Amino acid sequence: SLARQILDFTKGREPKIEVVNLADILRRSAKLSTMGTQVRCDIVSPDGLWGVEVDARQIRQVIHNLLINACQAMSAGGVIQGFIENLIVPAGSNLDLEPGPYVVVRIRDRGCGIPEAKLREIFEPYYTTKESGTGIGLATCRAIVQRHRGTITVTSKVNVGSEFRVFLPACQIFADEEENLKPVAVSTGGGNGSRPSIQSNGTIFPPGVIPGSGRILVVDDQDSVRDAAERLLKKLGYDPVTAASGQEAVSLYKEYATTEDPIEAVLLDMTLPGGLSGDEVMTLIRRMDQNARVIATSGFFSDDAESTFRQDGYVGILPKPYAVERLSQKLAEAMHH
Repeated sequence: SLARQILDFTKGREPKIEVVNLADILRRSAKLSTMGTQVRCDIVSPDGLWGVEVDARQIRQVIHNLLINACQAMSAGGVIQGFIENLIVPAGSNLDLEPGPYVVVRIRDRGCGIPEAKLREIFEPYYTTKESGTGIGLATCRAIVQRHRGTITVTSKVNVGSEFRVFLPACQIFADEEENLKPVAVSTGGGNGSRPSIQSNGTIFPPGVIPGSGRILVVDDQDSVRDAAERLLKKLGYDPVTAASGQEAVSLYKEYATTEDPIEAVLLDMTLPGGLSGDEVMTLIRRMDQNARVIATSGFFSDDAESTFRQDGYVGILPKPYAVERLSQKLAEAMHH
């Protein structure tokens, strides 16, 4: 069964979820899958690629399998094209995905193509065009990606080629942000130009990244968003607390208001499902504390959102996914508000 295939692949192993750069996975997989063939893989990847929070081993195997299929479709040799890009999926799209930010991997071959009648079958558990093989099937690939809240699509034309697209939800930080915030040895030599910020624990921050301190409340219904923000805030020097709902956020703000270390600023998601909305949370927090520093976060801000939200009492907005530089600057700005 498909469930057994996935179980055999994962071998009962607990998923190891981490923020990864899909471009790195694509490059390494391309090198391995084309080794010993007459095929090469050209990869196009943008700067500022968003990160994804996944089990890297599972997603690496999915990408590798798609590349192997592409190589086999081009037995006479040729060039596979690999593209990777950031994408906002709007509400009402024809993709079976929640609206929001995604990273998309596109693998395009110039092989034999797949007949239209077969396109509906290729993701079925028992579908194969091979007499034997050691990889995982397309059904397993799709199931693994779906377990990561993504999807796989395909377009193909006989004697022209095929393109597979893998959609994975973007994490709320860029792919290399956590790598940029690690303790390193600090030189005491001189030099010109922008100087990095250095924490007492030896962590060095690139120019433009502003460390800070104080208790920050992160309000978001997505576990991955809260976890990523919590890790970044700790590395920046803040003391984060998190809430998965509007009601929990209001309760935490009230609870910490009576302590020696009250909440200094709030990162508030504006698209909380069910219960209290983002604006309702803002209203209740401002009733408790007229000087509350609330930063609105969302992946769907309009061009004039900054001025609109400031008029409503917010100290600013932070579009998702956000880079650590922008996060640190917004918090520094809020703390001096």
